[in-house]
Amino acid sequence: KILCFDEFQVTDVADAVVLHQLFKTLFEKRTIVVATSNRCPDDLYANGINRKALFEPFLTLLKLKVDFADINILSDTNIVYDYRKLAMESSKLRDPPTFLHPHCEQTESLDMLFQQISGARSNETHEHKIPVAMGREFVIPRYANGVARLSFNELCRAFVGAIDYMSLANMCHTVFIEDVPRLNPSQYEDTRRFITLIDILYDVKCKVVISCECSVDELFSDSTGFKTAKGEVNHDTPAPEIFVIDEGGSSGRLTTMLGKDFEWSATGRLDASLAELSAKNDVGFALQRARSRLYEMQTCDYWALEYQPLSLTF
Repeated sequence: KILCFDEFQVTDVADAVVLHQLFKTLFEKRTIVVATSNRCPDDLYANGINRKALFEPFLTLLKLKVDFADINILSDTNIVYDYRKLAMESSKLRDPPTFLHPHCEQTESLDMLFQQISGARSNETHEHKIPVAMGREFVIPRYANGVARLSFNELCRAFVGAIDYMSLANMCHTVFIEDVPRLNPSQYEDTRRFITLIDILYDVKCKVVISCECSVDELFSDSTGFKTAKGEVNHDTPAPEIFVIDEGGSSGRLTTMLGKDFEWSATGRLDASLAELSAKNDVGFALQRARSRLYEMQTCDYWALEYQPLSLTF
C-alpha cells in the first residue's frame, strides 16, 4: 500500500512516456506514494524531448494527488544550502586529510595513508582480479587487505562502467583514486564515469582517498554548461522545448536527416542522439550531487560509518 522512491529523477524519454499511466494506476489503487528528489517537480525532465506532450500530464496529476515539501530552502532567507558542505564545515575532517591536492605533490602522503589503512607498504601490493557480470573480470592493479589503489585513467578512461564499480565497491572497503584532473562536462565520458563511481562508493559507505589536480570546489570547472558536438547547453538559460515531429529522426549517434531543402535532427542538434542529449542534460546537475558527496566523504563522521557491501554474485 505504500511505495517509496528515493532520489526520484527523469532523464529518459521512455521513462517520461510511462510515468503518467503508472502513477494514474497507483493512485486509482489508493497506493500511498512517498518520494525524495534533488529537483522540484517542475524541474524534472527539464528540456526533455516532447516534454509538454509526454510529461506535463504526469506533473498535473502529481500536483493534484501529492503534497510537496521543499526541505532545502530556509523560509526566512530563501537561500539554498548544501547541507553536506555545512556538515563538513561543522564536523571534523579526517586527519590526515583524504582529499589531497595538487596531486603532483602527494605521492608520499598517499603512500603513508595506504600503509596506515591497509597495513601494507606501496611496494607490497599485488594485482587482484574480481568477477564481473557475464564472465568478465575487473583488474585492480594494486591491492592489499581490502584496499584498492587505482588511477583516474584506470577507473574513468578505460572501458568500464557501473557494474565494474559495483564489483569494486563490493570487494574493497577503501578505494584510492589517484591523479584526478580538473573535470569539465565537455569531457563527458570521463565525467559521467567519475560521477557514477562516486555515487556507487558513497551508497555502500566505501571510504575514498583522492589525489587531485585541484580542490573539490574547483574539481568541476564548469557545472552549468557543457559543449555538445555542435553547440552548447546552458542550464542557467532555459532552452526552447525540443520535440520530434511526424515520425521523428534517427535515435542513433548521427541524427541528421536530410530533406529536399532542409536539414533536421531529432534532438535539434547535429551529432547528438536522443539518448545522449537526455543524459548530457543531466550531467550538470549530477556534478553538484557528486561535489556535495565528496565534501561529506572527507569527514570523520563519514569515515566512522559502517561499510555496507553489496550482495552481488556473478
